[in-house]
Amino acid sequence: MIRLIEPEDVQRVLGIYTPYITKYNTSFEYEVPTLEEFQQRIANITEQYPWLVCKKDGVIVGYAYAGQHRARTAYQWSVESAIYIAEDFCGKGVGRLLYTKLFELLKQQGYMNVFAGMTAPNERSERLH
Repeated sequence: MIRLIEPEDVQRVLGIYTPYITKYNTSFEYEVPTLEEFQQRIANITEQYPWLVCKKDGVIVGYAYAGQHRARTAYQWSVESAIYIAEDFCGKGVGRLLYTKLFELLKQQGYMNVFAGMTAPNERSERLH
């Protein structure tokens, strides 16, 4: 099930994100944000952009969101996407489900371009993107 993030999801979502900082070094962050910092990020992003979670058997197994791509006016119809999947669910279609719904919502909002950045090599992300 794909749905918009809710306040009670933040702890689990941060738990999914943490290994991407501490184990894989793919998030471009050095320190795991506090719960409060992460809540504020989500609040800032969801003022304008969708942030989705994917639940399987009642547990959040991944999330995806969009945010501002660049500040110049001509980029107003472009966004940057981010996606993070729980380690046990990588390669099982969760990313595709999240991106399908995210892109649908972004299209409804009038966005025309979605950009994604990734570290390389990053086999799992390369397969998805």
